[in-house]
Amino acid sequence: MERQIIKAGWIEKKSQYLKKWRKRLLVLTSSSLATYKSEGDNRKSTMEIPLNTIVDASPLGTEQNNDFIFIVSLSDDKYYLRVSNDGEMCAWLNLINHTRNGNRISSFSSPNYYHESKALSDESLITSFTRMKELMHRREEELLSSLDELYNIYVNKATQEYKEISDRYEQECQNYDKIQAVLKNSSSIVTKTRELQNASKTHMNFKELEAYNISKLIVSIPEDNIDKLIKSCIKVCLGNPAEVMIRRTHITRALKWRYTGEKIDAITFSVNKDVKLTGIGLCTPYKPGRITYVKEFEVLKGSSTNSNSMYRHSQIVPIPYNPESSIFKVIMEKQVLIKKDNKYTVYFLNNGSHTYKCVDCISVIEGPEKVLWTFSNSVFSLSHQSNRCDTVCGPIADFYFIVV
Repeated sequence: MERQIIKAGWIEKKSQYLKKWRKRLLVLTSSSLATYKSEGDNRKSTMEIPLNTIVDASPLGTEQNNDFIFIVSLSDDKYYLRVSNDGEMCAWLNLINHTRNGNRISSFSSPNYYHESKALSDESLITSFTRMKELMHRREEELLSSLDELYNIYVNKATQEYKEISDRYEQECQNYDKIQAVLKNSSSIVTKTRELQNASKTHMNFKELEAYNISKLIVSIPEDNIDKLIKSCIKVCLGNPAEVMIRRTHITRALKWRYTGEKIDAITFSVNKDVKLTGIGLCTPYKPGRITYVKEFEVLKGSSTNSNSMYRHSQIVPIPYNPESSIFKVIMEKQVLIKKDNKYTVYFLNNGSHTYKCVDCISVIEGPEKVLWTFSNSVFSLSHQSNRCDTVCGPIADFYFIVV
C-alpha cells in the first residue's frame, strides 16, 4: 500500500557527523520522515526515520535571525534541518509533532498537497508556546550563570587590585618616613645632597631614595646655595604656585589614537584675558612598556598650521606609559604670552605607540581666575596633513597657564 504523504518540500540537512549542509527533499508520511536527493517514484531515500523513534522536534536558537533551523532528535542521533522562512519551519515542526503524537491529519490524493490549517490548531499553538517558554527559561539560566562567573571575576580582580594598592601605599609610607628621618632640617638637606653628589654610583643605595621621584617636598633654600646644591648636568624645572590648568574633557581614557607618518595634531584657541602658556597635557600610551615621542611642538600665532611660530620646543619629548595617569604634562622651556581675543594654535607631530584620546571635548571652558578658553578647529595648509584632532576629540587634553 502506498504511504500517504502529509507534507513534502525542499530543505537543507546536516547531521552530527556530516557538517556540510546538503539540499534534500524532505517528505513526511503518517509513519516516517525521510529525505531524498530528487523527486520521482524510483528515488532512494538518504535518510528514513520512523516517527515513533523521534524523541523531540524543536527550533534551534541562533544568533542570526535569518537562520531558520530545527532539530529532529533521536535517542542516539540528531539531524539539523534548515528552511527559508519562519512560517515554513513552524509548519514542519507542528506537522511532525502532531503526526508522531498520534494526531491524524487529513491527506489528499496529490502527494505534494498538505493541510496547513490543522497545523495551526489550538493544540499545536499550546505546544509551540510551551516549547518557547522552556527555551526562554533555559536562556535565563545560562545568562544568570554567566553573570555569576563575571561577578566572581570582578570580585577577584578588585580584591587583587586593592591588595596591590595597599602594598604600594604602605611602601610609600615607609619611603616617606625614611626621607623624613633623613631630612629633618635645611642643613641636613644640604649635607645629604652633597653626600649624593660625591658618592659613586656603585655605593649609592637608591632603594631608600626611590620616593624622591614621586614625592613633593616644600623646602626653603637661600638663593645663594641653589647653585651649590645642583650640578650643571642636572635639569631642574621649578613649579610656579600661580600655575593653573584647564582640561578640555573629563573623558581622557578612550581608545585609541594612532600616529602615522607626518600627520599633525593641532587645535586653535583664544582667551578673554592675557595669560602665559606654560605647558600642554597630552594623552599617554595605554599599553604597559610603550612610549610615544613628541618630535615637534610649536605654538603659532593664528588659526592656521602655517601661521608664524612664537615658540618651538628644542628637544624630543618621550611620553611613557603611566598606570596612574592618562595625561602627561609637556613642560614648555619658556613661557609664551597669550594675548586676549587673539587666536593661537598648538601644533604637535608625534610618533610611536598608540595612546588614549580625549572625547566629548567642550569648545568653551571657563577656567580658574575666570579665564574663558574658546577652542576651534585649526586650518591646515596644503603642505600639512591632519591627524584628525579637533574640538570634539584628540590627544591634546590640558593647557597650563599663569594669569598675567
